[in-house]
Amino acid sequence: KDIEAELDRKISNEALADALKELPLKYSEPIILHAIEGKTYEEVSDILRIPKATVGTRINRAKDKLQVLLTKKGGRDG
Repeated sequence: KDIEAELDRKISNEALADALKELPLKYSEPIILHAIEGKTYEEVSDILRIPKATVGTRINRAKDKLQVLLTKKGGRDG
């Protein structure tokens, strides 16, 4: 059972990685910095030299786009 859970997790991670590669850079950069690297919106704002409000907008749009991509690929069953 643990092996199945690990395999499911790995497949999910691969689907997410593939979906991230399909996002335009302006959406993938902020979500990677925030969700994966653990940076705050303020830190992402400084790194990308964009306003903090824009960071939030781009992260939200990235999440929406990722959900669409993952659903389309069958990565999630709903």
